[in-house]
Amino acid sequence: MKKMVAWMLIAYATLLMVGEKLRSHLYPKHSRKSKVFSGAFVFPKVNPKISPQEFRRVVASVRDTFRSIVSPV
Repeated sequence: MKKMVAWMLIAYATLLMVGEKLRSHLYPKHSRKSKVFSGAFVFPKVNPKISPQEFRRVVASVRDTFRSIVSPV
């Protein structure tokens, strides 16, 4: 049970980080929409239209951030 909860939290954290990075990529910092959508809610509400290359860059950036959090060495 503890492992399942741990995996769910890791999945949620990953989705949240990808959503936040995608939101900052799609909308300017002072845009109204940047305040409306948050983290995981970017995917179902916005249906982002970006190229696969841009999405891979966003995911790679999040992966690097996640790695630095999990193993800071």
